[in-house]
Amino acid sequence: MEFYEHFTISAIAAIPAIYLIYGFISPVFFVPLWIAAIGFGTLIDLDHFVIAFIRDKNFKELKLALKNPKTVLKNNNQALDNLIPNWSRYVSHFIILAIIPAFLSAFNQDLSLLAFSMLGLHILCDIYRNSRNLIEKRYRVQS
Repeated sequence: MEFYEHFTISAIAAIPAIYLIYGFISPVFFVPLWIAAIGFGTLIDLDHFVIAFIRDKNFKELKLALKNPKTVLKNNNQALDNLIPNWSRYVSHFIILAIIPAFLSAFNQDLSLLAFSMLGLHILCDIYRNSRNLIEKRYRVQS
């Protein structure tokens, strides 16, 4: 999925997730948690640049992202789809899903649960989008 899609879904889903985990809390505490939840739901895609580096042994994609961040934010899927197979993205996402909440659980179990829910939502959205794209391609080929 594109960055803006993950951002929008994370921003919306973070609200009930925070209330389910923390209950009704003061806006002073809610806003930082909401921003953190959005970060968990969107910034997981930075692993695409790590995968591209491991594969190519150069920082070409990262340099492109740093030179023109708007292009990467708008065309994240298009820029990296041909470069990184879905399975390696899923593997790295699942590794992040295991490591970040486990690390956070040592400090704050509620924050760990929030991270797990937002990272998991990100992965589910990616699976949904990729499945939908495969179905659409299949029907275009058959038509």
